[in-house]
Amino acid sequence: MDSTFTQRELDDLRTAVLGTFDKTCTIRKVANASDSQGGMTETWSDRSTNVPCRLTRSLTRGETNVADRMMHVGNYTLAIPWGETIEPTDKVIVDSLTYDVIEVISGCQVVQKVYLELKE
Repeated sequence: MDSTFTQRELDDLRTAVLGTFDKTCTIRKVANASDSQGGMTETWSDRSTNVPCRLTRSLTRGETNVADRMMHVGNYTLAIPWGETIEPTDKVIVDSLTYDVIEVISGCQVVQKVYLELKE
């Protein structure tokens, strides 16, 4: 039995999944440029804006000390439309909060799963 979907079936599945997305996000990419002192400077720009998405909290990993400040670090899962460009070096903004992309899972042809980390 063949489990391959036709293009129409894939399109229908993608449309159905898109209907479950309750937020939009901005995907930001980084560019590194040489500075005048032999180092590198990061510049962030929008890769995509108003991307439909669904953000869910997946696991709490605890607290960590950063610069003498305790920060809560949580893991989140972001679902975005299949085919949307996103890289592990990107950041994602949802509801005015910025998340670091940890891993992009794009094996499914219906939706992409992205693991994010938020440091509050």
